[in-house]
Amino acid sequence: MTPEVLVMLDLRAFREPPAGPDGYRVLWSELEPRLTGLDLRRQDRLEWDHQGRGRVGVWVINVDRCPERVDASTRFAVCGIMEPPKIAYRCATCAGAGVTRYGPFICGSCGSADPAQRVCDEHAVILNLNFQQVSCPRHVPSCSCGRTATVWCAGPQCHLRKAWCDLHVRAHPGDPLTFYCGPCYTARFPACATAGCASTGSLQCEFTGDGHACARRACPRHAYRWQVYGPHRRGLVLCADHYRRLPTLPQDELIYQILAGTARRRSTQRSLKLPRLTTVRHIFINVRRELLTIAVLLELVERTAARHSGQPGLTELVAEHRGNWRADVDVERERDAQGLRHFAQLKQILTDTGRHDLAARITFSEFKPHLKAIYVRVPGELTALFIGRQGATIKELQRRLGLDIKLEKL
Repeated sequence: MTPEVLVMLDLRAFREPPAGPDGYRVLWSELEPRLTGLDLRRQDRLEWDHQGRGRVGVWVINVDRCPERVDASTRFAVCGIMEPPKIAYRCATCAGAGVTRYGPFICGSCGSADPAQRVCDEHAVILNLNFQQVSCPRHVPSCSCGRTATVWCAGPQCHLRKAWCDLHVRAHPGDPLTFYCGPCYTARFPACATAGCASTGSLQCEFTGDGHACARRACPRHAYRWQVYGPHRRGLVLCADHYRRLPTLPQDELIYQILAGTARRRSTQRSLKLPRLTTVRHIFINVRRELLTIAVLLELVERTAARHSGQPGLTELVAEHRGNWRADVDVERERDAQGLRHFAQLKQILTDTGRHDLAARITFSEFKPHLKAIYVRVPGELTALFIGRQGATIKELQRRLGLDIKLEKL
């Protein structure tokens, strides 16, 4: 049996497409005789006007199976038909002018109520390439000033739901296709509060007063980071005025700033933790030049939290860390007991070597077993005597004590 010749019918220019399977069979019975005697290996695409009803095309798919000449024994199989496209969605504006045109867009104003109100690409009004908000000519958005709007505002107040004219928008500093109205631009890119600075105040001061953050804006160049969480987390943001005020704050107020700032951040950073009391201890050393024990710091925290118990999240935050802090106190007590024993040995060494004034006036600060180091405070006028020429005295003391000796800097 002769293999079938696969053909595709191109009826895109045929004005009377068949109504059903039987109509296609009739049409093929009219077309097939015209192929007799042809060498379809050389003519794999044929086209002609059929009975004044439009042009018809026949495309041969498997040329390698065609005979040298088509005759009555040649078997054909129609494997596909290309027809004129059917417009499912017509542009309502074009339809009003008696024209049928594909409308791929839906007007945001009238399309939701009437799906038939489609818009073609010629009549669609698209502001700043936002294809999610298309308008038909009847619903072009207007600016609040009455002029025809040209762009949608992408700011925090408008959220691409309000459009503005060119006179009332500003472009994003780094994206020429994103625009903001005046109020949204100010909210999105607030000015730095530092006099004479033209930069964006992208950071807000987190100093807390009367339960509210200062919120003064500052650019990265004029803002300060108070590293209360250590070197690997972003510290609390402070404006220049409040950064300068830190050393003057009372003890409980300094604690309150750490607690309140952390409690506020926890609304968006649930994993954020308060610093360990050992870290708070160093904060007091750096800010107030004051050395406090862990036990005293815990008492300060408890008293401060109780006084501000009405502030949202603060009491819960302290309760979450209380267990670790009490463990810090126990560790400190044991560590200080060891440190005081070493300190007593150090004073004895100084006494034995005739340095009675040093032995009487140095004081114990801290002992760090993991560093094998003891920290002591030495009056300024005796520091050189304690260290010795080229460090000879302190090196000798370290050798005899068996520990590194560090001078506490207050």
